Amino acid sequence: MKMFKRLFLVTAVLSGCAARDPVSAQLDPHSGIPESVARTAAISAPAPVEPADARLRDAIETYRTIAEQGGWAPVPAGQSLKVGSEGPRVVALRARLSASGDLVASSDQPGQFGLELEAAVRAFQARHGLEQDGVVGPKTLKALNVPVASRIASMELNLARMSAQNWRRSGRYVAVNVAAASYSLVENGADVMAGPAVVGRPDWQTPYIDSLIDRLEFHPYWTVPSRIAAREVWPKIHHDPAYLRRSHMRVVDGHIRQDPGPDNPLGKVKFLFPNPYSVYLHDTNHPELFARADRFRSHGCVRISNALDLARTLLRDDPDWPPSRIDEALAAGRNVRVRLIQPIPVHLTYETAWVDPDGTVEFREDLYNRDQAGANAKPRQDLYGD
Repeated sequence: MKMFKRLFLVTAVLSGCAARDPVSAQLDPHSGIPESVARTAAISAPAPVEPADARLRDAIETYRTIAEQGGWAPVPAGQSLKVGSEGPRVVALRARLSASGDLVASSDQPGQFGLELEAAVRAFQARHGLEQDGVVGPKTLKALNVPVASRIASMELNLARMSAQNWRRSGRYVAVNVAAASYSLVENGADVMAGPAVVGRPDWQTPYIDSLIDRLEFHPYWTVPSRIAAREVWPKIHHDPAYLRRSHMRVVDGHIRQDPGPDNPLGKVKFLFPNPYSVYLHDTNHPELFARADRFRSHGCVRISNALDLARTLLRDDPDWPPSRIDEALAAGRNVRVRLIQPIPVHLTYETAWVDPDGTVEFREDLYNRDQAGANAKPRQDLYGD
């Protein structure tokens, strides 16, 4: 059985999506899978050939060993624990982190919260997508107290999801893990670009999508979806008649449209692909959001970090778009639409457990409740653009 590196055991609100882009593709709903189905698939599936599958299978076996040895006891509720805290709850915290391999060794006294324990808490927070402050507050305590059996079930469920994703064997694609609020550009099985993303709020979820990025726009317009306009923009206009002008918006064919510029929430580039939800990837005028642990803040579209770098990469083989022309288009500040000569697959997924190449087991909270949802549950199309 593979041992994991460090035995980690082994991630302003988005102002909405455009609503008038053509759509044609249908969803491939890799939705939440009931635990019994996931367990059966994880056990009966043939030996995986994908490294990510193999790593997750190894992690499942390691966690089963932890369960056989008694798992871990919960850390009692109470005030936040941090450097300087003392007492039996610190002893329980130390035992919990040791059981999962986050705390390998420490010279601190068992009942004292020292710097080594703080480092272990930060490592735990990092692999659970929490703010890495080294303090055991309510969110960290909740993650610590998830039983090992639940973690095993989550890994089995996600292994079944991943095993069904045949597209991961393709050479080049863009993948967004909505549950982790992150994305990556993959070429020949390796991430050549990766970073944080901002995805849909739990009440306005980013859907599953398998499609093909075939266009991009520099300095895009933002056509406000009618649902967002009714809930957020028209009330502001009624309260302040100058709001449209001040926000560089205008009414075009009955829809509110915002001009390109620093106020536009789509930033300097967006990436389009056919789908029934008018969802797309795009830049942002609020890059500070990428530094937050909580990045579930959009109306369904996906803001990606380093969006211009992705645009340059997707255009690198187009002789009509050398780097100098891209720079000129960005400097001009006008809307420019580009059709890719080499469209690239894009996959919006939802994975709440996986293992990094370095052996770190990652978990994310199931904020959309898709792990408990029916296998064929689909997001409501009316929640997105027109």
